[in-house]
Amino acid sequence: MAKALLVSLASLLLAAHADTLADLRSLSGSETQDILKQWGLHEEFGDSFQKHGFDGLSLSLLENGDYSESTFPQATPLHFKMLLHKIGVTKVIPARRRRLAAKAPDTTDFIGLRVRNDKSVVALGEKGDVRLIRSGPSELSVSAAKTNFFGNVAVNGKPLGGKGSDLDGAMKRIAALEAQVKAMKGGTSSNSLSFDPVSAIGQATVAAICTAATYGGSGQTTAVRKDCGAKVKQTCKQVCAGLKLQCLESIHLYGNDGADGVHKKGIRTHTYGSCNNAGCGPNYCCCTEKLPDDSDFDAHNVLGQTLVNAVCTAAQLSAGGTGQTAAVRRKCSGSMTCEEICKGIKQKCIESVHMYGNDAADAVHKKGMFTHLYGSCKSTGCGPNSGCCTEARQRAQQIRWCLIQIRH
Repeated sequence: MAKALLVSLASLLLAAHADTLADLRSLSGSETQDILKQWGLHEEFGDSFQKHGFDGLSLSLLENGDYSESTFPQATPLHFKMLLHKIGVTKVIPARRRRLAAKAPDTTDFIGLRVRNDKSVVALGEKGDVRLIRSGPSELSVSAAKTNFFGNVAVNGKPLGGKGSDLDGAMKRIAALEAQVKAMKGGTSSNSLSFDPVSAIGQATVAAICTAATYGGSGQTTAVRKDCGAKVKQTCKQVCAGLKLQCLESIHLYGNDGADGVHKKGIRTHTYGSCNNAGCGPNYCCCTEKLPDDSDFDAHNVLGQTLVNAVCTAAQLSAGGTGQTAAVRRKCSGSMTCEEICKGIKQKCIESVHMYGNDAADAVHKKGMFTHLYGSCKSTGCGPNSGCCTEARQRAQQIRWCLIQIRH
């Protein structure tokens, strides 16, 4: 009931605002000058309105971007904001031009209750808990904890609710919006775990996967839905080619809802590592402008640093050490050793490495990516381009230290 009342009140306010704008549009040029005087803005806008022939229609169409110093030389941007505010909230319209949708009935010959006092009230109930109050000139207030209307209710002759009313149209638009939101499955609540793989959230999920898979490539990447049930089967390679793009990967995004607790399966995907599956199979295709070049290798990019980190971790493991291990890049032309670099980040150096920039081998029995280990952390020059830094001492060193303590 409260929601319906709020909607009704909002509709009344919108209807009143619409009527006000309609009244403004009907003003002549001289009447527009009169209303500018009533608003206290005639000095700033009166001459400009008269010069350009602006009337009520012009006044009602003004928007934020319409202000210019050349059009309104006597007004500042603040004056213009004040004018727009007056247009939005004014109720002061010349009475002879006010548009009425319906006239009140003539009750001159009616017989009934007439209280000839400006401070009049009709109280109902033993404690007068329901009251009809003359709260001002031509103004009625109803005081009651609850008010019921049976039958149609009209404001100025216009139906407030029911078929064909403005409120009826607004409620239909609200219902249509609610249906669209419901179709998104979970789009209205951050607590909802409902998931639809073809929704905007589903497409955004696959777009993120496709973008990640494009690492090393360039240009736009998009997640394109694939019709698994189509009579004419197409591969993702064909789907992307139809968009003048290249296929990077094919994916199936399942419709499982989000996990409602820890250690539970939630939203999941399947990647195929191929663009040639025509069945169902994939329901999304990753299409991109330029495929990554698998043979293009940079010793300092993410892949290069990952490989050096693997080398450092293996060196740490072979020495019997524990804890974190990091591959820290070193400037070959610098004078600092890897030992000094690791010490600068409060860690210990266990090895220095040079990761070469050779591309991966494109056939068997060919040399591809390779590294050089120095067996020391004191090398300078180029030389090492990465140092292996660790937070823990090697177990062998710890054992030697324990033996020394026992001998003494």
